[in-house]
Amino acid sequence: MSANPLGVDVSSHQGSVDWAAVAGSGTSFAFVKASGGNSYVNPYLSSQANGARNAGLTLGFYHFAWESSLDGFPGAGPEAEAAHFCDTIAPFGLQAGELVALDVEDVAAYGDLSDWCLRWLRAVEQRVGFRPLFYSGSYFIAAHGLGIPALGEYGLWLAAYQATIPPTPQPWPIIAFWQWTDRGNVPGVVGYCDRNVFNGDGGQMAS
Repeated sequence: MSANPLGVDVSSHQGSVDWAAVAGSGTSFAFVKASGGNSYVNPYLSSQANGARNAGLTLGFYHFAWESSLDGFPGAGPEAEAAHFCDTIAPFGLQAGELVALDVEDVAAYGDLSDWCLRWLRAVEQRVGFRPLFYSGSYFIAAHGLGIPALGEYGLWLAAYQATIPPTPQPWPIIAFWQWTDRGNVPGVVGYCDRNVFNGDGGQMAS
């Protein structure tokens, strides 16, 4: 695992982070929750994103689909949520090599979610000029009709809390990022955080 770039992802749950300590621990990248649904914005977004970037980490922003605890499901629709996400991260000015992702795991969601997710991904791709990542777990993908070929064109960030990298779910050709635990301990982060590994080398991360 250590041969590949390691990363964390954070949200308001982690609060203030000592990013110099995170970078000093051997962490190479960080995903920061930017937004959720059609209204939520991470109150720590500015400090977390700027801190990770200033510490030299490869920065990614992610959007939590639906944020049903605030906006309900199915919410305002994928185009509205895509616009909310893009407007939220616009002030930061995406830099070369940085990443964006759609987080699809809201337990209140039901039914076939493939069309919704594909529309969000395409709307954000049009705004930012490159393809977002798609984050979920194999259980959620299978339960909500998400194994369609069109979604396989977007890099997969897979949650699977186990000791070895899991099989790649169809239709993706490869797991791009693997989130292997939600109980990681990283210097600079108070409490637990998610740990991730890039399934390749650093030069491939933004390709």
